[in-house]
Amino acid sequence: MDNEILNRTIRIDVLKEFENRYFRELSKSNVQSATVFNYASCLVQSSYAADIHKGISLFMQLIESSQSRDFSIMDCAYFIALGKARIKDYTSALHYTGVILKIEPNNLLVSNLQDNIKKNKKKDELKKVAVSGGLAVTIGGIFGLGLTLARML
Repeated sequence: MDNEILNRTIRIDVLKEFENRYFRELSKSNVQSATVFNYASCLVQSSYAADIHKGISLFMQLIESSQSRDFSIMDCAYFIALGKARIKDYTSALHYTGVILKIEPNNLLVSNLQDNIKKNKKKDELKKVAVSGGLAVTIGGIFGLGLTLARML
């Protein structure tokens, strides 16, 4: 199950179904908090960063609104953490998982998400180091070649 949680995406038809329901209720100025929650959870699991950002924003609004008593704030925080991790904002994602685990230390779903976030963060940091090292070697090689050519002239 390694990284499955971060790589799993929602099917487009499922996203569209919840999107249609959300906008139908929005057009009637009667959006139910459950509709917002379901739509936001689909957005966070989308393949597109813009959708993920929108989903995170909807969860933040749910937490701040008076409708938050209709569902678990911990569930919203979980999906915010998931979304933040999927857009590679690992620091924020780890903040949210940390807050949840302080309140619910035995939450295995959040603990698994946190472990996956840490693994991805480390992997991305190693990639950055490798790219930086490769870039430094390339620049050094070009500089050395330039010096050699300059001496030949």
